[in-house]
Amino acid sequence: MAMKLYVGNLPYSMTDADLEQLFAAHGTVQSVQIIIDRDTGRSKGFGFVEMDGSEQAEATLDALNGQKSTDGRSPSMACYHEKNVAAAASNHSQPLDRLTASGYREIA
Repeated sequence: MAMKLYVGNLPYSMTDADLEQLFAAHGTVQSVQIIIDRDTGRSKGFGFVEMDGSEQAEATLDALNGQKSTDGRSPSMACYHEKNVAAAASNHSQPLDRLTASGYREIA
């Protein structure tokens, strides 16, 4: 079963292709979406990656945990079930521990 990952605190310059390349090095990526502000056309600094299985997703998160991007930002990541997609998108600015109280499993 595929597992969606919320990935926050991304560099604003990161593209879908960059994010896919980062995760593809650790497993099969089914889809990638960086959320874009519709008014400015700029990344909002978070997105979603769907990987081919929960074991792959968790192994990828373990491998990427603590890595810093070239701009010094350290991505925050969490696994969640499909029903929580809308909640993650609307609560992306809240800390992961607050999201965990809403049913998320904190990874970092």
